[in-house]
Amino acid sequence: MHEIHRHHDHSENHFSWSQPAAFTPVPVSGWRWNWLPILITCSLSLLPSFSSSLSLSSWPFQTGGTIQSSPAIGDDGTLYVGSNDHHLYAINSNGSLRWKFETGGEVFSSPAIGPDKSVYVGSADNHLYALHPDGSKQWRFETGGDVRSSPAVSSDGTIYAGSSDHYLYAINPDGTRKWRFETSAEVLTSPAIGSDGAVHFGSNDNHLYAVNADGSLRWRFETGDAIRSSPAIGADGTIYFGSFDEYFYAVNGDGTLQWRTAGDNFFSSPPVIGADGIIYAGSSDLNLYAIDPKGNIQWKFDTNSSVGTAAAIAEDGTIYIRSWDLFAINPNGTMQQHFEMNSFFGSAPAIGPDGTVYVGSGDGQLYAFEGESPLADTPWPKFRHNQSNTGFPEGLFSYSDWAKKIADKDLRGKDDTIPNGGHPNLLRFAFGLNPNEAPNPNLLNYLYHPEDGFVVNFERDARRHGFTLKVDRSADLSNWEMVARAEGPEPIVPETDSALTVVEKRVAAQTHWSVSIIDESISPTTTQSFLRIRVVAPPE
Repeated sequence: MHEIHRHHDHSENHFSWSQPAAFTPVPVSGWRWNWLPILITCSLSLLPSFSSSLSLSSWPFQTGGTIQSSPAIGDDGTLYVGSNDHHLYAINSNGSLRWKFETGGEVFSSPAIGPDKSVYVGSADNHLYALHPDGSKQWRFETGGDVRSSPAVSSDGTIYAGSSDHYLYAINPDGTRKWRFETSAEVLTSPAIGSDGAVHFGSNDNHLYAVNADGSLRWRFETGDAIRSSPAIGADGTIYFGSFDEYFYAVNGDGTLQWRTAGDNFFSSPPVIGADGIIYAGSSDLNLYAIDPKGNIQWKFDTNSSVGTAAAIAEDGTIYIRSWDLFAINPNGTMQQHFEMNSFFGSAPAIGPDGTVYVGSGDGQLYAFEGESPLADTPWPKFRHNQSNTGFPEGLFSYSDWAKKIADKDLRGKDDTIPNGGHPNLLRFAFGLNPNEAPNPNLLNYLYHPEDGFVVNFERDARRHGFTLKVDRSADLSNWEMVARAEGPEPIVPETDSALTVVEKRVAAQTHWSVSIIDESISPTTTQSFLRIRVVAPPE
């Protein structure tokens, strides 16, 4: 373990909010104490202004209260977001309302999309809600306090969420309680699930907890103050989080301290992790910190306001962070773009598959900025890890590691077994059905339906000819059996006795097939099983 300290220069900085400042990263050698009295005077008529190539889309979506909930994005582009007006909203990708659902309190919680497309969200009315994709209520689960914690959803469908009643709850997919784990204070953080099933979360009792999937305590780690920073999990299983004791922590998977780094004020921002292992965390000292995997501060970026929300990392390396305003920052810590949001309150950014950046604001609006790069494929690129906000990485292999594993076993086929190679846009996803072996969930849907079996969704080009698509199954990544095939744009046909059901429909202006493959041969107790896609040209 090592500890990094800083010396403080107690000089004051005074800012004007009328014009965007020319922000630059503060070098490690030039520590400053930033003090700013926060006077919040929000006007519902204020709209963001910006000076960059990234433009505001034709819509913001107006709700009746502050949006501190970070949007979840469904496979069809639907945005799910909560508002302090007591509602959860489903918004179409064009900014129109699909539906809204009323709870009995403010919705600070960020919704999560479960394996069966159910939407889960907490409310200040002491309940966790489960909604069908059409917005109708499945069930609500009562706790003894506000549910500000954003739910996590594991591969077996178990939902985990904290409550201000001091408990972390595990809830079955049918809404019944599986177990609850008691801490000594409010649980306001959002849990993160490790590849081994352990659930990690912080409490206001100053501890980070790791709880086994059966509800028993694995370990707890003590800090010097309350933990409001929801943890992120690195590729090697390291758990990263901040504390109100003004330290940022890296804790090993066994609960021992790896390192801690001192800040100038408390860390409440949930961290995110870049492709190179750099951790980005915001602090109430007004800065976004970039910290390397050994705990050394690479740079800090002055946002002029307390940073309490998580960043989001795009595939091109751009880091989006929300404080009073929205910033786009280069990986070296220099400012790329700046957008005046004119509100202290707001949500962590979310990045859509087309690069659109979604962010909620204190004026009650959800804004969409036209970006160019989708969400990065990193160990933890955003708040709640993925676009579904599940807080579950579904295996901590990076996509490149998984691709190399497949290539090393000579499983690519002639053209395209995995995305980003062979026929462009022919397949949107490839996948492995094992929580410890699957690629990043941004490149797959790894889903289990208790009533059906494994359900895997992807898209394929409905216009392409001159190839054969094959679906293979394996238990060891060495011996494969073909279980379904399609010739060109023809429907996928399962082999006899394959235990597969294939459902296809045209989407995207009839240019693609939306494919669902249900494999009833795989159950939650299956030790290991994989499906792969092979695209071979010409047809075999």
